Amino acid sequence: MKKLFLLFLVVWPGVAWSARHEAAEHAVNWTELALQGVTFAIFLAILYFGMRKPVQKFFLQRHELVKKAVTEAQKAVEDANAKAKEYARKMQDLDQELAALKATFAGQAAAEKARLLHDAEEAAKRVQKDAEIAIGAELQKAQEALRVEAADIAVKLAEDILRREIKPDDQKRLVDDFMKTLTAGAKQKAA
Repeated sequence: MKKLFLLFLVVWPGVAWSARHEAAEHAVNWTELALQGVTFAIFLAILYFGMRKPVQKFFLQRHELVKKAVTEAQKAVEDANAKAKEYARKMQDLDQELAALKATFAGQAAAEKARLLHDAEEAAKRVQKDAEIAIGAELQKAQEALRVEAADIAVKLAEDILRREIKPDDQKRLVDDFMKTLTAGAKQKAA
């Protein structure tokens, strides 16, 4: 405001001088001009003293807001730079982690393949062993069935031979021998 007042003091004499040197047809009324100048000076004084504190307060608040905004912007830029550096570091770490994961997964895949092959071999051995046991059991059943069948055939053949070869006298003698054997066995059990 002081600058405005000083400007007025500097400009005013020039205005007055130029008004005096104008053409003669325009006569300057110095009293009226002085009254207007005094009125203007009072108006400026009222503006200066009446508005000085609110204007200063406004500009101080505005200054603080701008200062705060600049500080926040600087902090935001610093935070953004820090995050950018962190993300760049994480990207480098990510490449290394990805390579490590690939190596780990390759190792795990090889180990899993080896385990599966081992399990498959063990399962094949168990199946083979079970098949051998089943084959052995079936072989024993077949052998037993053959023995039974051979015995049946032998009995039938013996029966046929006996029927053809045994005469009624032989049959009576065999029955008597069999009865003697039975009675002798019964006596021994009774004793």
